[in-house]
Amino acid sequence: MMNHTLTTRQAAFVEHRLRGATNADAAVQAGYAERSASEAGARLARHPKVIAELAMRRGQAHDAGDAVDDPKAYLLTAMNDAKLDLRLRMEAAKALLPYMHQKMGEGGKKDAAAAAAKKASTPASRFSPAKPPGNVISLRNKE
Repeated sequence: MMNHTLTTRQAAFVEHRLRGATNADAAVQAGYAERSASEAGARLARHPKVIAELAMRRGQAHDAGDAVDDPKAYLLTAMNDAKLDLRLRMEAAKALLPYMHQKMGEGGKKDAAAAAAKKASTPASRFSPAKPPGNVISLRNKE
């Protein structure tokens, strides 16, 4: 198990987050300056020891290696966990979007090459094969 030794401010931040305060409010109550509380709260919320302590205190003791080994599975677990704050669940969902859904118009080189080949093979393209000749009328005299 990981050693969850927190500083005094980190421990206070964890306490206030467990009581339902936002990251910024918890940072102010933990002793950070109000003008930098938003940044401090965001930084603390991403700190591995703080994350592990929050998970342990909420009864969701995740091993720290879980988040590192498979971030997609970790984010899915966080997004579907009804015990977590709705804001945290929404952040997890936002972070999962690139893993789950591709942006419209976004694709790799192979996708672009396949689309170009398909476009080139359409009949309206000048590179498409010519139509075969229709009925050929013989101009030879019939004997």
